[in-house]
Amino acid sequence: MRRDISLLAVFAVLAFAVPCQSADQTVLNLVKQYDAQDDQGRLGTFLSPQTWLEAIALQGTLPATPASTKAAIAPAVTQSRTDQQTTAPAGTSGSTSAVSKGSVPSLLSFAEEYGGLTQSVSGSITTVQGNVANIIKAISAKGYEESFTAGANNPFVRSVSKASFSVGLNTGTNGSSNSTSLQPGTFNTATAHIDLINHRDPRDRRWDRGWADLAQKQGQEIENEVDKQFAVLQNSEEYKTWRIRTQRTLMDLAAYEKATSDAPAEKDQKISVALQGILDDFKKINGVSEAVLKGKLNSYDKAKQKIVDAINKSHVFSFEYSFTDQSSVQLPKSTTTTYTLGATAPNLSNFNFIFASPLSRNGGVQITANASTTLFTSAASQLHIAPVRDYKFAADVDIPVPAIASLAKSTVSLSGLFQSLLQEPLGQQVTVNGVAVKNTGNIVLGQAKWSFPIATSGVTFPVSITVSNRTELIKEKDVKGTIGVSYNLDSLFSKQ
Repeated sequence: MRRDISLLAVFAVLAFAVPCQSADQTVLNLVKQYDAQDDQGRLGTFLSPQTWLEAIALQGTLPATPASTKAAIAPAVTQSRTDQQTTAPAGTSGSTSAVSKGSVPSLLSFAEEYGGLTQSVSGSITTVQGNVANIIKAISAKGYEESFTAGANNPFVRSVSKASFSVGLNTGTNGSSNSTSLQPGTFNTATAHIDLINHRDPRDRRWDRGWADLAQKQGQEIENEVDKQFAVLQNSEEYKTWRIRTQRTLMDLAAYEKATSDAPAEKDQKISVALQGILDDFKKINGVSEAVLKGKLNSYDKAKQKIVDAINKSHVFSFEYSFTDQSSVQLPKSTTTTYTLGATAPNLSNFNFIFASPLSRNGGVQITANASTTLFTSAASQLHIAPVRDYKFAADVDIPVPAIASLAKSTVSLSGLFQSLLQEPLGQQVTVNGVAVKNTGNIVLGQAKWSFPIATSGVTFPVSITVSNRTELIKEKDVKGTIGVSYNLDSLFSKQ
């Protein structure tokens, strides 16, 4: 069996890597509050026990309404999604994917791939993928949440928003009259993707009730507990002496900021240490029930996770149509059948049905299945060949891996593909890891891939191992790689 190692998306790892946060998130949020105010505002904020009670309860953030609750949580859900196809769709030339995902980015994605897993080109393919309706809405509404809800009451806008496109361009090939290479800078592939059933976006109307319940039940319970403890502390002597100590600390910080020449990072570190000290001092006041507040927070987190799990457990059913242009490709002399010299290779049409479903109880482990067929079009009738070139069945299981340092949660994917080749490939070859398959018959391959998202930048770095059943593909001295990089603008837009 042939084993090839593929390294994908080796691009700007150091540039996009985010330093691991050493300080507790609670204190980081407090520092942000501190930096956003003047001296007078800081006294009002940080001498109030409510600020510190909320810091204990929800790391300084307590969304007050269903809309603000969804707006606060949905971006993180979007940035952790693994069900979106950001590279070229499976089955198109130059794609490094065995399986097309059920979803595509709601705005735009860019991918640069060299080589291909099951279709070859002798250069690189640049893929631009986007949703015209959502792009227009995003430009008009500007906000992450507002861009999704714009036009939600218009049936036409809702329908158009379910359709996405992608275009592939040849960016590094050299053509010749007797090869299957494509000319550089030419159009390669166009794909239309339509969501028939898809509620994976956390902004979807289906989840509004869940966000409302989270804010009005668990969120309100936290707020009630904060108000209860606030009322007790207001008349506490311990609180009054804590207030005097805190005021002195804040004044010392103000004097330090006016006199210091420290770098911003050093200054924030000193502020962080001071605010951590105030928080630790506050927790010692009699009447501050930290355990009760954190208990309410745990209930809030569990309720929030139920909504996220429900989103991940929703089924996806979509359809893709891909057209590959081979009008600039002349058939080589090396085909197994003799054709007229200079005959043009037939164009390709690929029809792919995609289904995605959860395998685990919380929806973390996902399975995606593809059923597709590729047809010869245009010149096929002139060459007197049957229109069906092949059909394929493929499946992919995605298993989440916990976050590592500054990287977001990574994913291990196990893929399998069965392809029945009914006709000799003409034009762009059918390949397994760069090795051409000319004989008809069945192809079976498996792939294990570990994908590392670089924080929330939208850039992914996958490493994969592929095996195949075809004996003519055994070339132990020939180890090929497919290299690429993809950008998902959804991750960047949701952070605004």
